[in-house]
Amino acid sequence: KHVRDVYKGTFVRCQTELNKIQKTSQSMDEDSNESESENCQLDEDALSVEEDQENNKIQDFGEESGES
Repeated sequence: KHVRDVYKGTFVRCQTELNKIQKTSQSMDEDSNESESENCQLDEDALSVEEDQENNKIQDFGEESGES
């Protein structure tokens, strides 16, 4: 649960930063907005992979302690 909260917080922070960037650079360069969005998306994907790994670790540990 705690791990998930940390990831959620990171995503919210990413969204907040993205909104700030979009507001400041709206009149400037549209390309920069797009690349920032892609970066945010990549971070989110990476985090969900890490989250899966964490869940697997917890599961494995539970099985191991059950055997012994």
